[in-house]
Amino acid sequence: MPGVAKTVLIVEDGETLNKMLRFLFSARNYKVESAKNGLEALDLLESKGADLILLDLMMPTMDGYEFGERIKNDSRFNKTPVIVLSTLKESQNRDKLESMNIHAYVQKPFNSAELVAMVEKVLA
Repeated sequence: MPGVAKTVLIVEDGETLNKMLRFLFSARNYKVESAKNGLEALDLLESKGADLILLDLMMPTMDGYEFGERIKNDSRFNKTPVIVLSTLKESQNRDKLESMNIHAYVQKPFNSAELVAMVEKVLA
């Protein structure tokens, strides 16, 4: 009997990239939820949960930094793996990222196959 599909929460305000990521992971039989900012993502986490979060950093309303801080300090979500997707170089964010619970950092633009492989490895 196949296992229950893992849930990937995409937190990305860019509509085109959000749509592409939803397609990419739903085509691989992941359950996909998506939010356009950290506030929406918190609501989805509380109502539906997630097995992994793909997180943009630069978003309106609540950015990825604040979202990361909030889930890091919440015992319900602080074990959920987070993969950051950002146009910024990791070295530009090191201080802010150290206070978050980040599993991996992927710079945009990225290779879709490599991102899928990373997600599958983290969720294995």
